[in-house]
Amino acid sequence: MDLDLGLVTDFLVLVQERHYGRAAVRLHMTSSALTKRIQRLEGQLGVAVVERGPAGVLAVTSAGRRFAIAAEPLIAQAHADPAFVCARGRSVSPCYGCER
Repeated sequence: MDLDLGLVTDFLVLVQERHYGRAAVRLHMTSSALTKRIQRLEGQLGVAVVERGPAGVLAVTSAGRRFAIAAEPLIAQAHADPAFVCARGRSVSPCYGCER
């Protein structure tokens, strides 16, 4: 399984904002596009990371909180060390190394 770093980054912004609309504005996309991207991430992970509530407000699931804690250093390292990111794009293996 590969994780798309763009999806992970989107998720972390959503966790910070706790609102699809505000997160979408920060990410320069629509709320519906962000929803689809989070659903794709959940599909990759095999677990729900957020629960959408009324008016775009959300709750982060316990799995989502654990993933956010693990993902923050992953994203920081990817930004700090370009060699960390796979040559084929923006995905990394779950063990935080590149797959070839």
